[in-house]
Amino acid sequence: MIRPDREPWLATTFSWLFPGLGHLYAGMRRRGVCLLILAVVLRVLAVVCAISIQISFWTFVLVSAVGNFILPIWAARDAFRNTRSWNTCDFEKERTAGKDPWLAVFLSVLLRGLGHLYLRRWFTGMFLIVAFTALFVVPRVSGLVFMPWAGLLLFITTFLLSIFVLAHSYVAALSRRGGWKTRSVTPLLLLVATYCVIDLLMPFTVGRFFVAYMIGIGPSMAPTFNERGAHMLLDRFTYRWRDPAVGEIVSLVPPKNSYSPKHFNATKRIVAVGGETVQVVNYRVYVNGKEREPLSRVHRGLDVISDESESDNPYYAYGVREPYLVPEGRYFVLGDNRTNSLDSRCYGGVPRKNIVGRVVKSHGLYGRARIPK
Repeated sequence: MIRPDREPWLATTFSWLFPGLGHLYAGMRRRGVCLLILAVVLRVLAVVCAISIQISFWTFVLVSAVGNFILPIWAARDAFRNTRSWNTCDFEKERTAGKDPWLAVFLSVLLRGLGHLYLRRWFTGMFLIVAFTALFVVPRVSGLVFMPWAGLLLFITTFLLSIFVLAHSYVAALSRRGGWKTRSVTPLLLLVATYCVIDLLMPFTVGRFFVAYMIGIGPSMAPTFNERGAHMLLDRFTYRWRDPAVGEIVSLVPPKNSYSPKHFNATKRIVAVGGETVQVVNYRVYVNGKEREPLSRVHRGLDVISDESESDNPYYAYGVREPYLVPEGRYFVLGDNRTNSLDSRCYGGVPRKNIVGRVVKSHGLYGRARIPK
C-alpha cells in the first residue's frame, strides 16, 4: 500500500492543538492514539491538581506545563519530522517552492498576525498582533472580562476574529501560488473545526465548569493574599455537589449595595452560615455568642478602632451595631483585613447563587500567598 503525501505543517498544527491528532492525520495510528491518551490524562490530572487544596500551586504549574507546552512541542516536532520523511521528493520540492500556506496557518495559531509577517504582509501582521494583544489585556485590566455580557461578547469576538485570521493567512499564502486551483478546502475546514473545539471551546468549558484563573488585587484579604496582586485558581466544581463551608475563601458577586463596584467579583472568607447569629466587635467575630476566627490570619492594624467609631460608620450595618441573624441559604463573609474590607458588614448575608467558587490556590505577584488547609 502506497502512503499518500501529507502536509508536514498541517500535521504540526494538529499536534500542537492536541498531541496525537497530527500523527493520526499523517497515518501514524499507534503513536497518535498513545499521544492522545497521554494528553487527555495529563489535562485531567491538571484539573485535579488545580481543585485539590492538598496539592501545591507549583505542582499544578508543573503538570500544566507538561500537558499544555512540553508534550505539544514534542508532538508537533515529531509529527513534522516523520511526515516530511515519508513524503516523496517531488511533493517536498513543490511544497518548498514558495511560501507554505500551512506554515502561515501554524504561525497564526501560535500568535495572530505572525503568519502574515511570514508572508511579508508587515502592516497587517503588526496590526493583528497589536489588536489581539489589546483584546487580551485591556478587558482584564479594566475589569470588563468579569461583566457577564461583556465577557461573552469578548469571547465571541475573539472566536470569530481568530477563525478569520487563520483562513485569511491560508488564502493569502495561496494567492502567491496560483490560488485554489489545486487545493482542497476540506483540510482547512477540518483544522478550523479542531481549533474551535480545542483552543476556544475547551478552555471556555473548563473555566466555566471546573477551574478558572483570576487575579485578585486589593488589601481586603491581606495578609493571606498579597494586596499588590495574587494569581488565584478558582474551583468551580466542588460546590456543585456540596455547600460552601466556614473557613473557606470564596469568590462571590456582592449583593446590590452602594459601596461595592458593580459587576466585580470579591474574594472573602466565610465566617458563618445561615441560621447562625453573628456579631463583629472590635474586629473580632462572635458566632452564637462564642468567638470564632476560622483559619484566618486576621489583620487588625496598629490601632484598634473602638466600637463607638464603628457604630458611626455606614459600612458597618450588619452584625456590628447589634447581632445579625444570617438568613437561611446565605453566608456571612469577611475580609481577613478587617480594617479595610467591604464585606457582609456592608451588604449582609450573601445568597448561595452569588458564590462563584472557592479559591484553592494562590501565588502573589511579589510573594507567596498561602491558603490555610
